[in-house]
Order: sequence, then structure tokens, then C-alpha cells
Amino acid sequence: MKKLVCIIAVCLGLNGMAQSDNDNNARLDNIGINDFGNGMWVNSSGQKTDIKGSPYLYDSWVNGGKVFLSNKVISIKSFNYNIKFERFEAKISKDSVFAVDPQGVKKIEILGNVFIRTLDPEFQRNSYFQKIAAINGKLLLEKHIVELKEGQINPMTMQKMEKDALIKKEIFYLANDKGEKLKKFKLRKRSILSLLDKSKASSVKDFVKQNRLKFTDPKDVKALLEYSKTI
Repeated sequence: MKKLVCIIAVCLGLNGMAQSDNDNNARLDNIGINDFGNGMWVNSSGQKTDIKGSPYLYDSWVNGGKVFLSNKVISIKSFNYNIKFERFEAKISKDSVFAVDPQGVKKIEILGNVFIRTLDPEFQRNSYFQKIAAINGKLLLEKHIVELKEGQINPMTMQKMEKDALIKKEIFYLANDKGEKLKKFKLRKRSILSLLDKSKASSVKDFVKQNRLKFTDPKDVKALLEYSKTI
């Protein structure tokens, strides 16, 4: 496992720092780039110019992140999530991007958001899901997806009048506290309130009204669920 951590750290161009479970930091040893066997360098040319939008979750690459292995944590300065290919990528330079191998990854943090990897019930493959909140033994998860919207075609010339576009969307799931047995979940007032103890519903609704929150906004839902734990 120590060798695995070293390999990933060198390829990502990190500062070479790892953190153990007991918070003892140790500098990683430098090894040759030809020794790495996990992850891969990927094309950094970006999205095709004839398609609007980006497959990346965040508009900027100035995102601090952490990769949590079994007993080590690797810090990354320029991090992003490629929704299209369902992978996290670290930008080393303008023309150098490294995709993190999910093997052995327990979770990933980026800009304070936590991602876990678990079975996607729709496609029956392991994918990344963002944690929204934990409540009463359940986890509310968010799956980021992109869809291609084809540009409108002029029926006279059969030429496209606008570019194709990548549209970002979200699918929400409810899982057990281990992030397993996912079921689709709709962000709406009734379904969210059903996650709470009935005695807290009135206070939460007042909190939502006072702070002008929306039951359809995942950030607002996280805030109201966290608030419910303080009641």
C-alpha cells in the first residue's frame, strides 16, 4: 500500500505529503515516473469546440481536494471531476492531466464536498456519488450526469443553427448508512420531511421559510437536514 501511495503522489505532481489515520504526517519518497501502475495520463485538450458546455463538474481547476486511501490521505491542489467519464482528474500543467484510479479509494473530498464510490443501480457499475447529508440511518446521495443536447437544424439547408451542448443534470438517491442499496429519491418537500422525526417537521419548515431555502436545492436540503439534528 505504501508503494501505491507513493506512485499516485508522484504522478499527480503533489507536494509529496501524506496523512495517516492518527494525523501523523510523513513526506513521501520520490520514485521514477515509469514505476507508476495506477491511474493514467489523459488528453487535456478540453471539450471539442463544436460543443457548448463542459463535462467537468466545476468551472475552475483551482479546487483543493483529498484522496482517501485505506490509511493515507493525498492532498491535491488542482482537482476536478469529469462527469462524462466518471473520474477525478488532477491538472499538473496546461497539457498534463492525470486521472485517479478509483481502486483502493475510500472517498474523495473536493471543495468541502464528499464523494463515495458505490454501485449504480441503474447501470450496475461502480460510480461516484456526492454525499448530501446523513439522517436517521440514511444517506442522501447525488449522482452527477451530463447529456448531449443536439443543436437545432435548419430544415431548409439541413445545417445546424446552433452547436450541440452538454447539459449537466443530477439524480438523487437514498441509501443506507453504508452507502448501499440505493433507491431513487426526488427532492421535494413531502419526501424530504418524511426523512425527519415528525416532531421536528414544524421547526424545520419554519427554518426553511425564515432562510428562504428550497426543498429542490441540494445545498438547501443539506442545510435543513443538518439543522434538524440540532433540534
